[in-house]
Amino acid sequence: MPSPLAGRWPLDPAVTFLNHGSFGACPTAVLDAQRRERDRMEAQPVRFLARELGGRLAGVREALGQFVGADPDDLALIANAGAVVSYSPINIIRRGRSLDFHRYRKAGVTIALGTDTYPRDLIENMRVASYVAKVEARSLFAGSAGEMFTAATLGGARALGRDDLGRLAPGAKADITIVRLRAPDSLRWGVVYDPIKALVDTGIGDDVDTVLVDGQVRMRERRVPGVDLDELLHQAQAAAEQHWAHVQEWDILGRTAAEMCPWAFPIHEPSPPPAPASSR
Repeated sequence: MPSPLAGRWPLDPAVTFLNHGSFGACPTAVLDAQRRERDRMEAQPVRFLARELGGRLAGVREALGQFVGADPDDLALIANAGAVVSYSPINIIRRGRSLDFHRYRKAGVTIALGTDTYPRDLIENMRVASYVAKVEARSLFAGSAGEMFTAATLGGARALGRDDLGRLAPGAKADITIVRLRAPDSLRWGVVYDPIKALVDTGIGDDVDTVLVDGQVRMRERRVPGVDLDELLHQAQAAAEQHWAHVQEWDILGRTAAEMCPWAFPIHEPSPPPAPASSR
């Protein structure tokens, strides 16, 4: 006769399990709770991770402390060793959100910096992430240039589970980026003491001079062989303008491009010339 507790697990009722606890079967109630949390996270992942997770973890420590008879402040929740947060700072800051970089790193979470949207400039994203980290932590020591450089290189490699990327070391891919520390006819860089700090604080993507991928030169002196950047941009602009002209046809709300993305300043069409006066 099945145990009255059997219904608490989503196990196959046609199979008699003598001991399933060692194999990770979860009670239905636990699975339901996981599903609710997962749905909440998937609905607003940035809000959940950046704004809600800290408070929810504090609640977990409180409940766990009561269960085991311990002070919640004495309990530490260790980050999943394989967890990586993909962070595109410019993209989420434009939407009025932010990520507490220092708190995540303090918890042992690996962060991989990305770009996601224009400007697709990883150097600029390092700088923005550094500034936001300092504001979030209220500390000038948070979001250091070294942390940002690591997140932009090793962070992505760790997210992919690759120890042969993001570094210059024996056995690693020969992926090398050469950056000019002087911009032509510009004082933007100023004087350079620490090149990594200078890169994060003052560099931009256009300072990249040469790129090697697995030992092969893919860009030299800011030119990519076989790619006409001016023509590529011209084609992209033409395609975008064609898309904007017809966006109302597929937008579910029937909006024009200007309604979906209003101009920075109102566009005033010139008034039609007055009709000529009639003569008698």
